Amino acid sequence: MAHNDGQSLTVEAAMTHGAMLPTAPMMLGPQSEQSFNLDRPLREARDAFEKSYFEFHLAQENGSMTRVAEKTGLERTHLYRKLKQLGVDLSRNKRGVV
Repeated sequence: MAHNDGQSLTVEAAMTHGAMLPTAPMMLGPQSEQSFNLDRPLREARDAFEKSYFEFHLAQENGSMTRVAEKTGLERTHLYRKLKQLGVDLSRNKRGVV
């Protein structure tokens, strides 16, 4: 282990022998770029994409179903039905991004 001249040694520094690792900014809420496991049936892959898609738009619009419906091209009644089918938690979207 490297000598640290009396300063505290972080776990990261100890594990990398003092080398600094690049850090990405911490992003909260659904992101516009996602990765999906494509090694599964089409229906499961599509549902995962759609759930992420709608969660992203709900976060962007602070839970406004009217604006999400407009942006996604769905009528509000169809949007509610789709979100329920996908298991999207609507209770947290009115509070904003956590």
